[in-house]
Amino acid sequence: MNKLFGKRETPFLILDIGTKAIKSLIVKKENNKLSILGSGLIYFNGFSLINDFQIQNLSKAILKSVQEASNNFLLFPAKNRKDLPLLLTLSPDILKLRVITESFEREKESRISKSEADNILKDILFKAKKKIANDFTKESGILFNDIHWVNFKVIGKKINGYSVSKVQGCNGKSLEIKVLGAFIAKRYFNIIENICLNLGFRQPRIISLGRGLIASLGQTNKSGIFIDVGGSVSQALLLKDGIIDKVYDFKAGGDRFTQALSEVLAIDEDSARMLKHKYAVNDLSEKVRIRVKNILSSEKDFWEKTVDVRGAVYVFGGASLLPEIKEPFKAAVVYPKHLKNIKSNLNSPQFVPSLLISYYAGENL
Repeated sequence: MNKLFGKRETPFLILDIGTKAIKSLIVKKENNKLSILGSGLIYFNGFSLINDFQIQNLSKAILKSVQEASNNFLLFPAKNRKDLPLLLTLSPDILKLRVITESFEREKESRISKSEADNILKDILFKAKKKIANDFTKESGILFNDIHWVNFKVIGKKINGYSVSKVQGCNGKSLEIKVLGAFIAKRYFNIIENICLNLGFRQPRIISLGRGLIASLGQTNKSGIFIDVGGSVSQALLLKDGIIDKVYDFKAGGDRFTQALSEVLAIDEDSARMLKHKYAVNDLSEKVRIRVKNILSSEKDFWEKTVDVRGAVYVFGGASLLPEIKEPFKAAVVYPKHLKNIKSNLNSPQFVPSLLISYYAGENL
C-alpha cells in the first residue's frame, strides 16, 4: 500500500515554490524508476503572503506552472490533472529545516528493552521539538502553538559513541540522538493549503528538501555540503556519512545577480534574468561576457564572505551555474542526469530540488 497517499497512486504532481519561481513536475513510477512526464517553470513577482493581491499572484503562477507541465502530458485527461496526488516544497525562508542532537544518560549499562527504547526516543523528541521551537520563537516571534510541524524524525543514533541502527537491544549508558525537524508557521501553512484547495488540487503533502536528499542518497555514506541556490534565500545541508549534520539558511541567491545587472545596465528584471542565464551557460560573445563578469565581481565577493564552507561542495538550483557561485568553493554542479533511476529530458540544475522531492515520493510508493 502507498504509505504516502493512502493508496497506490501514480502519476503524481510535484510543486516547488521558491522565492521567485515555481517549478512543477508530473512524475510516474515504473519498474522502480521515476519517469518525468511533464515539467513547468514560471517566474512571478516575489514570494510574499502578506495580502490578497500577493496570494492571487501566487495562485495564478502555480496554475500556470502546472498547465505548462501538463502541455506535453497528453495521455492524461485534462479534467483529471488536478486530481493527481500533490507533493509540495517551499523556499527555506518559509519551510524551515533544523537539525539538533540530544543526549541521554542511562543509570546503568544494560540491554535496552523495547519499552525503554520507546520512552527514551519519546522523551528526546519532545525535548528536541521544544528547543527548536524556542529558538525559532526568539528568531521570529512565532510561538510554539503557531507552528505546524511538517516532519520530525530521528536520523541518527549513537550509543557510547558508536553509531547504531536502532536503540532497542543495545547495551550502553550514553546515548546521542540526532533529530531532523521540518516546520512552517501555521499562518503560511493555512494559506498554502487554501490556495491549492481553492485551485481545485488535492490537499498537498509538504516535504522538505532534507527528506528528498536523504531519499536520493539511499544507503550511501555520502559526505559533503549540498547547496540549493535559491532566488533570495539559499540553503546548505552538511552531510556526514549519509546523515544530515547541519543546516544553514542564508539570504543570498540568484536575485542579487539579477538585480546587479538590472541596475548597472538599466534593463528590466526579465531581461536581466535572461542575460544572467546566458552568461551562466556561456552563451555570450566574449566582449559581453567580460562586461557581465565585471558587473558581477562584487557579488562573487559577497558569496565568498557570506558562505563559509569546507570540504566537497555540490550546488544545484537556479543560479548554481554562475561561475561566481561555483568557483569560490570549487563546487560540482548537480544536474538531473546525475540522479539515479530517473528517466527525464530535463537538463537544468534548477529542477534538481523538485526531483529530490520526487525521490521521496517514489520511495514511498
